[in-house]
Amino acid sequence: MPETLVTRTLAEGLRPLGTASQRNPALITETLRAHLTPAHVLLFCEPSPTPDGVATDWYAQCSGAVRQLDSLDDEEASAVRSRLGELVGDILALADRLETAGSQSDQRLAEALRNVVEVPASDAIWLIGDQPVLVTWGHTRDIDKAPRGIIRRFIPARPPPSPPSPSEAVGNVAAAPDRQGSATDVLWWLGWLLLAGLVFLVFWLLVAPCAVVLPGLAPIGSCPPASSMAIVEERDILDTLENRVAMLERELALLDGDCREEPRDATDTVLEEGGALGAVNVILSWQGSADLDLSLRCPGGGEINLGNMQACGGELDIDANVSSTLPAPVENIVFEDMPGTGTYPVEVHLYSYRNDDRGAPKHFTLTVIIDGEETVHNGTVDGDNAWWRTDVAIGGE
Repeated sequence: MPETLVTRTLAEGLRPLGTASQRNPALITETLRAHLTPAHVLLFCEPSPTPDGVATDWYAQCSGAVRQLDSLDDEEASAVRSRLGELVGDILALADRLETAGSQSDQRLAEALRNVVEVPASDAIWLIGDQPVLVTWGHTRDIDKAPRGIIRRFIPARPPPSPPSPSEAVGNVAAAPDRQGSATDVLWWLGWLLLAGLVFLVFWLLVAPCAVVLPGLAPIGSCPPASSMAIVEERDILDTLENRVAMLERELALLDGDCREEPRDATDTVLEEGGALGAVNVILSWQGSADLDLSLRCPGGGEINLGNMQACGGELDIDANVSSTLPAPVENIVFEDMPGTGTYPVEVHLYSYRNDDRGAPKHFTLTVIIDGEETVHNGTVDGDNAWWRTDVAIGGE
C-alpha cells in the first residue's frame, strides 16, 4: 500500500505518452522488479486520481523527508541528478534489451519503459529520504514541441567499448551479424539494381522500338511512320476497351451490392470470439488490421485495460489485432453484475496502424449495453488524433 503522499498534480496541461495500459503502474513495477533493483521500482510514484478526476495524488512506496529537487542546494541536487541518471540509464538499457528480443509484446514493453522516464518538467523530480522518486511520469507538457529528455541528460556518459581483437571481431561477425549494417547493404544493392533497371528500360525504349541518334552519326534503326488510318484504328480499339472496362466496373458494383452482408451485431461478434455478455458490456468494433485499444476507468480509482484486465468488477476479455488480425476486430469489457453508480470514462486509442494505410482515419463503433438497453457511439481516430473519449453513466441497484 502507498506509504508517503508526495504531492498532488492537476491533469490540465499534461499530455500522456503511449497507451493507458503502458502507463499502468503494476506493469512498470513488475517489469522493473523482475529485471532490476528495488531502487528502480521505488523510482515511480503510484498515481491515485481524485474522485472528480481533476487531480492526481502521487504516493511513494518508501518513507522519509519529502523534498523537491529544485529546493535542494547545488551539491545535494547534483548528487540526486547523478543517482537519477544511473537509474534511468539502467531502465533505458533494459528497454533496448527487450526491443531486441523480437516479440511484439516485448517491443511494446520497451516503448513503455522509454515513455515512463519522461516527465513534463524538473518539478516532477522529488527526494524521499535518499531515494529519488518521480511524479507525472509518462507525461509531457500539452504544448507543441514539448521538451523531452529532461531526465536523460542526467545519464552519465558511458565509455565506448574497447575494440575487439581480430579473432574476436571475426567470431562476433560470424555469431551475430550487424543487422543495421546488413539492412543498409541490402538497401544499397536494391538502389543500384533499380537504377540499372531504369537505364536498361530507357535504352530498350530507344533502341528496340525506334532508334538511337548519336551526334555526327547516322541513326541506328528507325521508327516506322504511323499512317493516319492506323492511328484512327488504334483510337477505335482504345475506345472499345474503355467502354468494356466501364461496363465491367458497373457489373462488379452491382454484384458487390448484391453480395454485401448486413452489418453484424456486436454481441454476436463478441460471442463468436469467445467473449462474455453480462449486466454491462462496452464493446469496441472496427474494420482492418489496425490495433485499437479499449480502456475504462472506474469512478473510485483503477482502470481496465490491456495491462490491467480486471478492476471494479469488470474485465477486458477480448483484445484484438495485437499480433494477428481478427476477421471482425472487437474488444469487450464485461461486468457480470451491475457495478456501482457513477461515471465511467471510456477511451479508444489507435496504438498502431499495422498493415493499414498510415495516416488514414480509422472509424469504429462503441456499443454500450446496460441491463439490455443499447447505446451506440461512432468515432474516428487517426495519426494526429489517436485518442477518443466519452463518459458512460452506469447506475447501480
